[in-house]
Amino acid sequence: SVTLENSQIPATTLTDGESISQDTPESIILILQMSTTSETFIDLSDITINIDRQIITETISAISSNENFGTAKGGIVEVGSEITLIANFTGTSDADFLGWRANSTTGELVSTLPEYTFIYESGMPTTYYAVFEEANNDLAYYTANSEGKVGVSSCSAGVVDIIIPSIISREGSVYTVTTIGAQPQTRAQFGDGLFSDTLKTIVLPETLITIGIGVFKECNNLSSINLEDCVCLIEIGIQAFDGCSSLKEVTIPKSVESIKTYAFSNCSGLEKLTVESGNNVYHSEGNCIIETATNRLVFGCKNSIIPSYITSIGNAFWGCSGLTGELDLSNCTNLTSIGVSAFNGCSGLTSISLPSSLKAIEGSAFNNCINLTEVIIDSEYVYTNSTSTSACGSLFNNTSITTVKVLTSLVEAGENSYITTNFTKGPTEVIDGKNYTVYSK
Repeated sequence: SVTLENSQIPATTLTDGESISQDTPESIILILQMSTTSETFIDLSDITINIDRQIITETISAISSNENFGTAKGGIVEVGSEITLIANFTGTSDADFLGWRANSTTGELVSTLPEYTFIYESGMPTTYYAVFEEANNDLAYYTANSEGKVGVSSCSAGVVDIIIPSIISREGSVYTVTTIGAQPQTRAQFGDGLFSDTLKTIVLPETLITIGIGVFKECNNLSSINLEDCVCLIEIGIQAFDGCSSLKEVTIPKSVESIKTYAFSNCSGLEKLTVESGNNVYHSEGNCIIETATNRLVFGCKNSIIPSYITSIGNAFWGCSGLTGELDLSNCTNLTSIGVSAFNGCSGLTSISLPSSLKAIEGSAFNNCINLTEVIIDSEYVYTNSTSTSACGSLFNNTSITTVKVLTSLVEAGENSYITTNFTKGPTEVIDGKNYTVYSK
């Protein structure tokens, strides 16, 4: 007899001519069981074991949601194998392809690509609808180049919910949508945002490569954005999401190579920032987006925990009013510079600790921190250059500051006339084993 067993079936003993079937790709252990003595010679040549693998297939139906505009093609697939669904424009009318829906003509899109490739596993939907719709006149396009690519140039005012198509058919020609608001442009050209502040939801196509300057600026009702689905996205432009105060979460896909300045400024509601693993330019830690090659903190949010290894801070927290309490940078021993408007408008901050490594603070870095009451200074640069309200990133332009604590060794090397003029020198205080001279008003 022969015993067959694996992790999914119990041991089963078969005699001549018997068989067993199982739905598992796992290997099967074969155990020969013979009643004999050690002196007996066993001839195994007459024992035959046949194990046939049954191939399980599924028919995947692809159906056009509107046959006046296009067709869809599915196929037969072996379970566990790859299949590609194909959507094609066939009609003569202007139309948009929005993507694929599973098992229903309504609901969320599972892909926005006209050629949707995936691994089919048992239990997945077997019917997919290619969503073709009449051309959406709320969107206007421009030709991005001569290779059949277009960009969205404008959107009608008052739009609340919209899906940006991945493919459009216009006057008999088919174009791929690769950009939003990325004509040769200036900040003023798209400075007021391509979409109006009524916008609440948007679905971006997987074909998207560039998000241009100020495209979603001041869309303060926009609560989510599916950047993680934009597998071709390379660039996010200047002020692209500036003022999107209802955004809660942003995931940067691994394809992104450039996030321009102020792209997520004034996003006061942001709670979570993530960069997909595999991105060669950026990574995320502690709800911070960091440029990997330089360890420069590019963007943060109200829940950011700033890593100690950062070397510089860009305009990462401009308008982040949700960042509250104490900003303790004293452990950031490699931090050398804080950029323009880095913490401008962080009205929730009450205390700032600046490390000894800090050697530069650029314009307006701390402007409009209107509830800042305490500054702790370990940096010789900050201490010696705090000479006016506009110096050191307008740090002392915040009239709310009532206490300044300076590392005593810096004071002993020479007092700062601006600080001594505007604050009263008090006793020494020990913080984390270090002596500080306290100035107050």
